[in-house]
Amino acid sequence: MKNLLLVIAFSIGIFAITLEDLDRQRVQIEEGFVQTRIVFTNKRGKVVKKIYNVLRKNSKNSLVVFAHKSERGSLLVKEQNNLYIKTGRSKRAVRVSPIQRLVGDSSIGDILELRFGHYYEISKQDGDILFLKALDDKSTYATIKVYLKKDKLFKADLFSFSGKMLKTIFYEKQVNSKYIDKYRFVSRKGESIITINNYNPKELPSKLFKKRNIKNLYQLSKKYVK
Repeated sequence: MKNLLLVIAFSIGIFAITLEDLDRQRVQIEEGFVQTRIVFTNKRGKVVKKIYNVLRKNSKNSLVVFAHKSERGSLLVKEQNNLYIKTGRSKRAVRVSPIQRLVGDSSIGDILELRFGHYYEISKQDGDILFLKALDDKSTYATIKVYLKKDKLFKADLFSFSGKMLKTIFYEKQVNSKYIDKYRFVSRKGESIITINNYNPKELPSKLFKKRNIKNLYQLSKKYVK
């Protein structure tokens, strides 16, 4: 009878843990400012460090301001799940995908999609392993294989829409942190560590998330990046 109930539960999409349960294990804000730091170390030991200031309106609208001096003036705007990037010297924005790399093997989506609930759904569960699939083709990854330890996030394998495994992410906490705020990505190219250094929930104006304003967004964002 127990096995029969499990089969019925899986067939109708009832799982022991939800994506919302997993998202609550991480540092999250629905609207406000998040500062992320990426440290990439390649196979030869070369280290690259970058900082990105993320202003988030909701899951479909965000602004990423490139804070490193070599990238000053560059930014990325996400408007209704459509991504556009403008470099400091460019006058025009170029449309990009969330899989576009920022540093090493870290992608745009890795700093924008720090939760599952808005972008994926559980397709199968096998003990402590969850199989997720993207809700649409605008997500960063097509499928994600999530490994749990006592219902806690441990690591995940990330797959492209062509079925290729791209990298593995380990979920960690910085010293004295109650929630997951450190993401360690491991791939053939090396290791990228993304940490959340600062975050501040706040109400943000819609004008920050409009592609038509992209020429002025770098200056407009300064008031809210803190």
